[in-house]
Amino acid sequence: MTRMEGKIHEIADQKERQNQVIKEFMKAPDKTILVVQTNRDRSAYNDRIREELKAQGKIKTEKEFVVRESKNLTPSERTKADSYEKGDVIFTQKAGVAGRAGNTLKVVDVNRKNNTISAREMDGKERTFVIDLNKDGLNISAFKEQKKEIGVGDKIMFLKNDKRIGVQNGQTGIITQINEYG
Repeated sequence: MTRMEGKIHEIADQKERQNQVIKEFMKAPDKTILVVQTNRDRSAYNDRIREELKAQGKIKTEKEFVVRESKNLTPSERTKADSYEKGDVIFTQKAGVAGRAGNTLKVVDVNRKNNTISAREMDGKERTFVIDLNKDGLNISAFKEQKKEIGVGDKIMFLKNDKRIGVQNGQTGIITQINEYG
């Protein structure tokens, strides 16, 4: 226990704690991993750290992109229509739910009474599927699309395998250039 003396500090005030954590993180951002308890905390820390990196000139040449952020639904929430909204993007994890496994669809209707969602394919085929969440809710993943500024120097993480561009779920990278196409 003597090795840990003085290594752990409790800061009760949330804003003061966040300021101190960011200050420590910024001492070695390339060698530091920040672990937080909730997605709300993750988002708040990411936003603050990103602003600090921009102020230091470590993030430049920003462009707006549409990104998908996981809704992080629990297994129980995935089977409830109340967890979905028009515009959500879903991925099928099993063939037969809405075409093939790995299909990407956009939610176009939510029927809370029947506990179903209607989702349209995003590959130009314009097919719409009605998904019974009681039966297939555990076989889909849900995401929110949002606009986000991304710039040279930003660190990103891929949340889905994509053979076309050679990335795997969980893989990270640093943006090294942005052109007119992204």
